[in-house]
Amino acid sequence: MQYILLLFAGVILLNLVFGRKHNRICLAATVCAFGALAFFVVPTKNMDLYRYINVMELYRDVGWRWVLKNDTGSNPLAAVFIYAASLVDDNRFLPMITVLLTYGFSIALLYKAKKDFGAKHADMTLALVFFLLNFNLCYVIDVVRIYICFAVMAFFLYVDIVEKQHRWLCWIVYIALCYVHYAMLVFVLIRLYFAVTRKLKGLFMAISMLMLPILLRVGYSMIIRFGGSSSVLLGTMSDKAQGYMDYDVFGIWQFLGSLCHLIFFTLLCVLMLWCCVAVHNKMVPHSVGEANGDCKRLHIGRARDLAVFCLYMILTAFTFADNYQFLLRTTYFILILTAPILLALVTKLRNMNRPYRQSMFVLIVMESLAYFGYLIVYVYNVLTFSFS
Repeated sequence: MQYILLLFAGVILLNLVFGRKHNRICLAATVCAFGALAFFVVPTKNMDLYRYINVMELYRDVGWRWVLKNDTGSNPLAAVFIYAASLVDDNRFLPMITVLLTYGFSIALLYKAKKDFGAKHADMTLALVFFLLNFNLCYVIDVVRIYICFAVMAFFLYVDIVEKQHRWLCWIVYIALCYVHYAMLVFVLIRLYFAVTRKLKGLFMAISMLMLPILLRVGYSMIIRFGGSSSVLLGTMSDKAQGYMDYDVFGIWQFLGSLCHLIFFTLLCVLMLWCCVAVHNKMVPHSVGEANGDCKRLHIGRARDLAVFCLYMILTAFTFADNYQFLLRTTYFILILTAPILLALVTKLRNMNRPYRQSMFVLIVMESLAYFGYLIVYVYNVLTFSFS
């Protein structure tokens, strides 16, 4: 436990003191610090990480040809990843690589948003603290694949939706991620739905949001009924979804924490949409760049699309709230996406009433500390470390 507390206190203090002048170095050091601690984690038998280590040891014995022939299945790219990790004799590199990739892509996304929206050091530090204290390091180490996929997809969603660049590459990444973890197919379909409905406004947008849970439930029923006979990927998704519906090892505090997160994320997205309406109605300066004299920075309205997409994701999480594992994991995916929304929001609030902005800072810090307290008491105490 003391190592976790020292890690978080150290990286937050590092970014507070040195982040203004050496932001990229401090962020890189933050990622490396989390990866270094993950290297010394001792996996327990109830962790997915323990199972992956057994698979790595098998792969070392049987070789690549056997893996390619017998163990690719519905997630061939996952098998490639695990085999690549098995080429290193020390199994401790797997959790370290997992954490480096997950936190690396997530924090790189925040840094892109900082540059795009012209955020100040204080705004960036707040968004970073929000992400670090609300994200679950233990689950990243334990589960491995899905959180890497979340971080990678979130990064490319930002490039795709906010920066509107490299869209062909983004879609290639989305599709590839489905073959790392079958669950990513749900989020790729949401991105496709968003592509069809993104230009809707007002009442039509509200209707499209209300339609999404209905379409998801219909699609889910079809996958459960016909998935096994249509494709390997959908068959695996069907089997796993049914298995997770029967999953009962889910504490009330986990469930309530996920619901509170979703409500809080909804508030942030709605505030972001309100800011975009205020920009459109000339209530506040039209762009961040106007306040800072930098016309190259992105129009704050670009964050609108990301906020709408996050609301789609939140609706999806509520739609499948009876599937506890989906609810728990999707909440952390949404967290990665809402961190840049928070950064854009507090940057815009800089042009507004000071007490209003201070209230926003206090609310974010209180929520982050409260959730981190829950993680310390109920989650991080299961992690053990060996430095020998």
